Amino acid sequence: RNIMKINPAFTEMFGFREAEIIGKNVSNISSPEDDPENIRLYKEIIAGSLDHFHMEKRYIHKDGALIWGLLTVSMIRDTDSKPEFIVGMIDNITERKNIEAGIFEQMKLSDMGAEIGKSLTIEDSLHGMLTQCCQSIVNHLNAAFARIWLLDHDGKVLELKASAGIYAHINGKRGRILIGDNTKISAIALSGKPLITNSLIGAPQVLDQAW
Repeated sequence: RNIMKINPAFTEMFGFREAEIIGKNVSNISSPEDDPENIRLYKEIIAGSLDHFHMEKRYIHKDGALIWGLLTVSMIRDTDSKPEFIVGMIDNITERKNIEAGIFEQMKLSDMGAEIGKSLTIEDSLHGMLTQCCQSIVNHLNAAFARIWLLDHDGKVLELKASAGIYAHINGKRGRILIGDNTKISAIALSGKPLITNSLIGAPQVLDQAW
């Protein structure tokens, strides 16, 4: 599946000049997550069980950015019906996929908000309300776990009041956290700002790396 010819639209979409990509395998621009299905369809079209196929597929721009494309592949055969070459056309559908992802994310947040609101009205204890809030976060945001700490009356200690997910207990090591100690939870409480990172290990804001 080597690339034999491209047009200016390909260059605009992927950022590669013709000299950089001709002769290279399409795997150079493909996201590996979609390769198994893509390869299966290619095998079927070569075997003759398909004349063409369409699939939504992820690609990689020259600068590493993710691109969504609608791939259309057709087999061109010679006069003896033998495979001669394959023509592939890719329509850039990145904007549509981003819009769809945004709508889906808003739906998830809306469902979570509704579930939390319901929990606050039907639960008769603070622990029950907070636990259901944590469970809603786990369910709707695909979180590994969610926990809620509240300050004690003196404002010096964070007390774990609810937990859900892989850590459902509230009486463990993190049950009580002194404000100002060497933990990320304390740091978040002191700053009043969320900690957002894709790499907890090594993150300078995470003081307690053993956690």
